[in-house]
Amino acid sequence: MVTRRAALLPGWGQWTNRAYWKIPVVWGGLGWMAYQTSRTADLYLDYRNAYRWRTDNDPLTRDPFESTDSEASLLQKRDLLRRSRDAYALLTLVAYGIQILDAHVDAHLKGFERLDFSVRPALPGQAPGLGGAALTWTYRF
Repeated sequence: MVTRRAALLPGWGQWTNRAYWKIPVVWGGLGWMAYQTSRTADLYLDYRNAYRWRTDNDPLTRDPFESTDSEASLLQKRDLLRRSRDAYALLTLVAYGIQILDAHVDAHLKGFERLDFSVRPALPGQAPGLGGAALTWTYRF
């Protein structure tokens, strides 16, 4: 139930789990990633079109980067922006998946009221079955 809600609307799973403080983190992270994806996609199109206009052999078309960038520079920036756009899109999907996973795991851990884990040193002879010093692990559910 919670997993489906988180998949349908980011943050809904956190709302269901009453982890309200996570909702702005989810929305802020996904919003920032979507903004960066859109921004780099727009810049990529600008440089792609500028290169096309410069190499179309039409004297009437002029690109906005004519005075600042060479053809090689336009190609280099275009390729870098394409890779950045693709990376941001992939990271957006990863962040979306992480918020779904977070809601799912948080919902399943709600069943444990108290889960303790502690590690303490044991002096020689205190640890059962051990003659020397050791570490003891204690779990309480």
